[in-house]
Amino acid sequence: MKRSALTALAGRDPTISVELIALTGRELQRVRDRVLLLAKTAQERVAGFLLEMAAGATGDVVKLPMSRRDIADYLGLTLETVSRTFLSLKGAAAIECRLHAA
Repeated sequence: MKRSALTALAGRDPTISVELIALTGRELQRVRDRVLLLAKTAQERVAGFLLEMAAGATGDVVKLPMSRRDIADYLGLTLETVSRTFLSLKGAAAIECRLHAA
């Protein structure tokens, strides 16, 4: 859809306009969070990722949707750094890790 057509539609329909503003706000927040991620330590990045995953979970168990390698790529870290950080958080009793077969 062309931007001009979307802008015209939003001008005619207040509901569409409100939804577009909300969507834009969420996207800007996501980009802002991603940029700020680069200024954080590895532990802050991993902990933030785990908190983000926990926000959508029910109960005490958070099933991670990706492998440690994928998490490392997503966070801009090495696999080794992510693994060390998980071990550090586990050692501090901040998290408990359980492995499950796929």
